[in-house]
Amino acid sequence: MLTRKMLRDVWKSKTSFLAIFLLMLMGCYIFSGISSEYQGMQKSLDTFMKECDMADATVMAESFSKQYSQDIQAQEVMSLSAYFQDHDDTSLDVHIIKENKISKIKIIEGKPFDTTSDGVWLDERFAKAHHLQVNDTITFTMQSKPITKKILALVLTPENIYQVKDNAMVADHIHNGFLYMNTSHVPFPFTPTKVLVKSNREDLKDVLLKDFDGRNAYITMRKDNPNYSMLQDEIHQHKELGMIFSITFLSIALLVSITTIHRLLNQQTSIIAILKALGFHKTRLYLHYAAHGTLISFCGAMIGCILGTLTFSSITYPFMNEIYTLPKLTASSIMFTYALPCLCAGLSFMIALCITHQHLRYPAAMILSNRHTKRMHAIHLPKIFQRASFITQWNIKDITRNPLRSIMSIFGVIGCTALLIGAFGMYTTMTHLTTWTFEKLQTYDCKINGNFDQDTINTLQQAMDGDEVMHAYIDIKTNGKTDQLLLTALSNTRYQHLATDTDTFIHLTNGVAISKNIADQYHLKQGDMLTWKPSSISTWQTNRIEAILRTPMEQGVTIMKSQMLKQHLPYHANAIIGHAPAKTYLQSSQITSIQYREDMEKNLDTMMDATMMMISVFVIAAVLLGSVILYNLGTLSYMERYHELATLKVLGFQSTALRKIMLQQNFWLTFMGICLGIFAGYWLLSFMLGTVQNSMDVILYLPAYVVILACGGTLLLSILIIFIVSKKVTCIDMVSALKSED
Repeated sequence: MLTRKMLRDVWKSKTSFLAIFLLMLMGCYIFSGISSEYQGMQKSLDTFMKECDMADATVMAESFSKQYSQDIQAQEVMSLSAYFQDHDDTSLDVHIIKENKISKIKIIEGKPFDTTSDGVWLDERFAKAHHLQVNDTITFTMQSKPITKKILALVLTPENIYQVKDNAMVADHIHNGFLYMNTSHVPFPFTPTKVLVKSNREDLKDVLLKDFDGRNAYITMRKDNPNYSMLQDEIHQHKELGMIFSITFLSIALLVSITTIHRLLNQQTSIIAILKALGFHKTRLYLHYAAHGTLISFCGAMIGCILGTLTFSSITYPFMNEIYTLPKLTASSIMFTYALPCLCAGLSFMIALCITHQHLRYPAAMILSNRHTKRMHAIHLPKIFQRASFITQWNIKDITRNPLRSIMSIFGVIGCTALLIGAFGMYTTMTHLTTWTFEKLQTYDCKINGNFDQDTINTLQQAMDGDEVMHAYIDIKTNGKTDQLLLTALSNTRYQHLATDTDTFIHLTNGVAISKNIADQYHLKQGDMLTWKPSSISTWQTNRIEAILRTPMEQGVTIMKSQMLKQHLPYHANAIIGHAPAKTYLQSSQITSIQYREDMEKNLDTMMDATMMMISVFVIAAVLLGSVILYNLGTLSYMERYHELATLKVLGFQSTALRKIMLQQNFWLTFMGICLGIFAGYWLLSFMLGTVQNSMDVILYLPAYVVILACGGTLLLSILIIFIVSKKVTCIDMVSALKSED
């Protein structure tokens, strides 16, 4: 009997229980979806690294030793740059190896690597982009020599998980690729350019620094390798975002559950007294009323977890595959996901028991006579409100008497406003990043990288009306520790401008400047002294930090060429920036890669696609959250004031006046929620941008019209919902409402 009664109760209050169901579903969907997504990426990365024995460190140096310290395995690699067929803008990284033991090649299709076969093991993503298959031939130009080889296999490697070049943000598999060759069929002497290292030693970096002392070595540990660190940062970002949104939705669901059970028990005071008088034990009634919210919470949470695990990764993985290269991405649930529905149901059950106890602890006679309820005392308003209209005073007293309902309404509006500001703010921030980067910060059309002699530099400068740039690695000393950073040395700031914020550009004459991410990482500020040296020399330099720069893509130290020459430091340009030259100038074997502005903008468009997906999720979540909360609480407010509204109608108030009462109170609560939601939205946007990888510096851009649009959208949604709810006042049955109260 009580089971059928519970189902009838749920159906009669279907709006409130539907709100609990949807919020639980949404919270668990986000948690299970994001957790299975990042857990799948983590498992795929770990499996790939283990299968291929990813290097623990990579060393680039002027020369290499044949002997290393104890417990260190090393594999030498000769890396050269090549151009694909007649495409000057399509580069291939050619890796020549004697053995395949560290960061091994993973064969996707074709022949395993060996040291005797004449052919190449080609990047699978590059092959698909150019419609190449196993046993086809590929022609590329390396050191001014055209080479034609048979494709023996299509491969992936852990050294190319995040396959970007020259500080790009997104991999471009059409214009960039890689291939492997053995030393047996290469028309050049084998001269290693880097060494891959495997070791279990905890002091590996210190040992390698000793082994390569005096050889101008640059050591990249696995944790700093972009192929590992970028994906780990991505996983960390998704984990934090998923946790915040899940907690938000589940918390609001529990708050809605509190008000729903309160209202249900208040409506069933007589029924509770009758059931107790008929002999139903208190424990059975506790379980009966606690089961209402528990059952709905469990169903919503369970369906959310199942749907999230099955569908969420299919939405996000296509975008992840555009950025990262892993053999296969498959969603994998964490253990907590299976316990989440039980946890949500358990919390709902405990809350329902606490509320039910407040109503069931009295004898049946006391409950039936309403002697257990608190009497409503008169509320005396301050003098400032006593001259206000009747409607205003009525609403002030109603808000005061029902603080929980009012607070929940405000929280719903805060959530809706914050999500909309986060969504629209993310869009304007990423759009502004693209515009600011390519129209104000980097105004060159083409960047050519390579190992140039002076004649080539002069030729390219003349052809491009270009400027010299030197990229090099430097050692810095901070807090007693030595670390390595990227140095950018500019001949002038004609094409590469220096900015301390979006509207402030500076000219660096003396000293050095550092990017904001580096300043934050090493706790440096403007005016501090930086101790550093180029990795190729042993003399330490000390310069004042003249500025903290905002640089979206290149994080490190910036100095002017004139300052380097003044300090007698070696300067040799390895990049030229300026206008795009004629193709005849791009045939030099000294050129390693070419970047065009159009290609870099296309790469950012790929990031915008992922951003748009996130924005869509935010907008849907905001509309769902706002609609469910406001409609549920609007209905709750109407039901709680049903007798009062009927009394006013008997006294002659028209339906229009009653609707005005509801609209006014809704407007007040919405206004308060929007004001607080602006701060919450700014915090949410700052938090999301704070989870971006350290290799990027994204400047928050939140123009006033975005805030106005988000606030206007929330206000419009709120008015629409309360307008729908307020229509119910025309259906008030005055006779039955007042009789039921008697």
